[in-house]
Amino acid sequence: MHLLCAVWHRELQLGAPAIVSPVEAFTNLPAYRQTTTCVICKQKNVGTTIKCEDCSKQVHVACAWNAGFKFAFEVQPVRNKKRPPRDAITVKFKESEGKQSLEL
Repeated sequence: MHLLCAVWHRELQLGAPAIVSPVEAFTNLPAYRQTTTCVICKQKNVGTTIKCEDCSKQVHVACAWNAGFKFAFEVQPVRNKKRPPRDAITVKFKESEGKQSLEL
């Protein structure tokens, strides 16, 4: 799996985030996304697609990257800062603090 792709698939995890490796939890990827056609390259069964947050397009991450799609991070507030969700990694950005999520 490409590192770029691994980072943008929310279901995947990095075993050692500090060194950005290894990619884990492949079984968490929904099977339908492996057979969905990418609207950019028009291929399916050659990777896993993700959905654009602004429309309903399904794309391969690398195709979207090469096509100039906008990639972003969103910081969502954590309700209880003393006890954040177990899987949450909180970040601080400007005036905001919360759980970081990826958006395409």
